Order: sequence, then structure tokens, then C-alpha cells
Amino acid sequence: MARGPELSVERIAREALALLDSEGVSGLTMRRLAERLGVKAASLYYHLNGQEDLILAMQDLVNSEIDLSGLEQDTWEGFTAFAASYRDAYHRHPNLIDLVNRRPLNSSVALNLYDAVARHLRARGVPAERVMVLLTVLDYIVLGSAGETLYTDFDRAPEEYRPEHPDIADALEAARPSEVDEEAFRLALRLFEESIARDASAATGV
Repeated sequence: MARGPELSVERIAREALALLDSEGVSGLTMRRLAERLGVKAASLYYHLNGQEDLILAMQDLVNSEIDLSGLEQDTWEGFTAFAASYRDAYHRHPNLIDLVNRRPLNSSVALNLYDAVARHLRARGVPAERVMVLLTVLDYIVLGSAGETLYTDFDRAPEEYRPEHPDIADALEAARPSEVDEEAFRLALRLFEESIARDASAATGV
């Protein structure tokens, strides 16, 4: 078997992401990954203890693509730039969302990300007891919008829905398909921003 470039955790994670993107969760096995890398499966275990380590490495790789610089600004524009970068990173690898959800948060890169968001919220006046609520809502907005779209779940022409669901048919006809997801994401962020403002105002009594 021809050997490719030297193995590293990053190289393994990048190839695993490519495999996950193309074949989904069921196609991501250590054997298949080793084949793509041109090595024996046992070689992977010199760098990773198993699939949990692999998932963590992929999560770190994707999280490292997120631009956190907007969080250094105590502004709405800075926050939306960060949120868009966060969404785009996972939108490129939506199958990873299913793997990282409901797992303990052990990634140092992910912890740094959440810490940066928490620091941004606190700097904008959000009290500590509200931070975890807002972090959770942010995950709902970003990972939810990156992983799926409601509009494409309606896979029939509007008129096919009309006999039994006329209001859905009207909504589908009136929608702008290319803009639905982006408008929904921006609306969710505006509501999130309003919540930040309310929490900060309540904390100061202003």
C-alpha cells in the first residue's frame, strides 16, 4: 500500500471530515478512513485512541475556522460577524453536528469559543445568571440553521398542498426560496440581540 504524507492528527481529521461530508455518519469508520489515507487502520491509533478522539479532532478543526474577532467588539455588527462565521463553518460540514451534539464539551477550542461569547455577553451588560441561557439559544440558532432548512422539507409544489393545507400553500408560493434561510437566520439574530439588550437593561435597572 502506497504511503502518503506523514500522518498527523490534523491530516487525519481533515480526511475524516471529507469522508463524513461525502458519505455521512454511517460511512465514517476507522477502516474507511485508513483506506483514504493509504495506511492500515492500526496506524491511526498511534495518533488517536479511537472514534471519540477522532470526533474531537474534527470538532477542533471546524471550530478553529470560526472567526472570533467580532466578539472583541462590544457591538451588534461584531457579534453578527462572529455568528455568521460560526454558522458557515458548520454549514460546510453539517454531518458533524449530529456527532458533536449531546456529547460532553471536552474540546479546548470549543471551550475557548464559548468563553469568548460569554465574555462578550458580560461586557455588554448581561448578568451571569443569563449567560448560559443565551449560549444555549445561540447554539439553537447557529447549529440549527447550519444543519437543516425547513423550506426544503416541503418537497412538493405548492398546489399539491392546497387541498388540505391551503395556508402552507400560500406561504410557499409567496416565499423567496433563495432568501428564506438567510432571512430566518438574521431574524433569529435580531431577536437574540433584543434579548441581550433586555437582560442588560434589567441588570442595570435602566
